Amino acid sequence: MLATSAFADANSETCQQKQDRINQQIEYAQAHNNTAQLKGLQTALDQAKQNCSDASLEKRRQSRITNAQAKVNSREAELKKAQDKGDGSKKIASRQRKLDQAREELKQAQEPVGP
Repeated sequence: MLATSAFADANSETCQQKQDRINQQIEYAQAHNNTAQLKGLQTALDQAKQNCSDASLEKRRQSRITNAQAKVNSREAELKKAQDKGDGSKKIASRQRKLDQAREELKQAQEPVGP
């Protein structure tokens, strides 16, 4: 579930928030004299400043929504197939859990970009 909440956080982060988060990591790396990490973070910050736009974030969000919806559709079909075949309760419960997880991922993907 931790990965799911991290996904949600990254999904709703604006460009400014992303840059602020990288800046905090840069400060931490500087405080601990971690030059290798500092170089990578500076590159990440430069790329975020150059390439990040709210429009690109929204486009990525829409792509995640589309993918998550396709996964929900697939999981619904798998569950229906297991129910129609009369599969055992464990298999049906497993399919239901997978569907519930896919629906949660869709819900998180639908969260708007920004604060």
